[in-house]
Amino acid sequence: MKRIKVNTQTSTACEPVREQFLALMRMVAFARNDAAALGADFPAYCLDVAVSALLSELRTRETSTRSEGAMEVRCDG
Repeated sequence: MKRIKVNTQTSTACEPVREQFLALMRMVAFARNDAAALGADFPAYCLDVAVSALLSELRTRETSTRSEGAMEVRCDG
């Protein structure tokens, strides 16, 4: 399995929420990489899905806040 790296280079006005998502993604990616190293294929796969879901959620929030023009609305959750 391929190692997962989380890119943290882009920025938005919702920095605290974004940073929380990125921190969670790093933790899940770390656990996924450890599971893969141990040969625990199914848990590694599930953690892959979790990283993808977190990334998708973050992108959805960033896209919707840009199109709405109101960052404050989506930053709270």
